[in-house]
Amino acid sequence: MTTKADYTNDQVVIDFINWLNNTTNNFKHAYIQERTKVEWRCTSLYDAFHHYDWPYSFQDRSGRILDSKMLKGRRYHESAEALAYIKLELVAAIENDNTKDAANACLMILEWGGVLGTASRGNWKKVIDLNDDLIPYLREVKAYFESDDISLAQKRQSHFIKINGKKTKIIMNAGFTKIYSILCTDFIIYDGRVGAALGLLVRKFLESKNYSSIPNVLDFRFGNAKTKSVNRNPSSENFKFSAFNNSDALHINSNLMANWIIEKIDLDKHPEFKKSNDPTRALESALFMIGYRV
Repeated sequence: MTTKADYTNDQVVIDFINWLNNTTNNFKHAYIQERTKVEWRCTSLYDAFHHYDWPYSFQDRSGRILDSKMLKGRRYHESAEALAYIKLELVAAIENDNTKDAANACLMILEWGGVLGTASRGNWKKVIDLNDDLIPYLREVKAYFESDDISLAQKRQSHFIKINGKKTKIIMNAGFTKIYSILCTDFIIYDGRVGAALGLLVRKFLESKNYSSIPNVLDFRFGNAKTKSVNRNPSSENFKFSAFNNSDALHINSNLMANWIIEKIDLDKHPEFKKSNDPTRALESALFMIGYRV
């Protein structure tokens, strides 16, 4: 079993983190955005964060959002304000055992992220289907992901929690990672774009160190774009990364590894991020922008 301590003490992981600390202040990346045909570019990880751009909108399912501007935006500070409010709603709902409010908060997070689905399918249905187990589920998931004893799932295993004594597999996809990132401490949103960016960074690290294959500890999964012309596969001739394959366990493993690496980044070497209200979220946002197209 690979625990957080095992993982972050692995020499390959240490070397990758050191490379990140010394390289990403001079990291250049550019691409053409498919819809607008406008070029996006960055010269560093912080520059990628500085040029964060994600148009979002969601309904006020709580009935308590007084500032309508919060319901729509595209810049980092706008998203941060909206998600901070939803987090307050989610935390209060869990503390008060209010299933309806908890479900509404989850649905707002999913809608903000563009991964809501419908009442009959997708993430919306997954939230509703939890029914009276929703709050126990969220409590147990939070405890599980914040535990010092958590470990990466092994082959043919999954990540499980217990709800009322019943063994329950943790749901994981590009939507639920957003819920967990709001619910849990030091948990980043790990979607296809973040996975693509991490794969790109890992590939550049491996090339610079003359590796011949991808070490298991850096084998991050990526997610393909809905538009086939947008490449999110960070693979090269020598290094082949894998896409998500509907495995909750592998997605969770990638998310945990990313959480642990970002937590170990030396913010003294990234003073701009250190000034941020939430350096973890800012770093995640930089990866999100880089991973649009690799």
